[in-house]
Amino acid sequence: MTSSFTKILASATVMLGLTATGAQAVNCLQSDTAGTWQSYTLASNSAGTAWFRCILSINAGGVIAPTTCTVSSGLTVPMTEGSLTLINGARCAFIGKFKLAGVQNGINFATMSQDKQSVEGVGKFPGGGVFGFNLNKY
Repeated sequence: MTSSFTKILASATVMLGLTATGAQAVNCLQSDTAGTWQSYTLASNSAGTAWFRCILSINAGGVIAPTTCTVSSGLTVPMTEGSLTLINGARCAFIGKFKLAGVQNGINFATMSQDKQSVEGVGKFPGGGVFGFNLNKY
């Protein structure tokens, strides 16, 4: 029984090692941000919680074209001056910024998936507000 357990444990260790090695081999480039993305964001501050949804067009340099977003209240608001900047290619890590309805928002941490089809991240906006978001590539 100990022998079987040891074999299973050894196999699991090898599998985890291969998975970890594969994850480290993925590198992201700034140009991986290029394309059309659907964004869902949940934001919160002392005034309450809201979500917003946007369709983003991002160029190879990480610049987000001006667009409009639908907010949970039903309003449509402009998003401008947006960008995503690669800060660590080996970890597919990004930072960024954008203005929503004229208010500057900062993306503090974002990570692109290994298949480069999604991004998850968090950020802040004035007045102690925070948000979490995901982007899904069309």
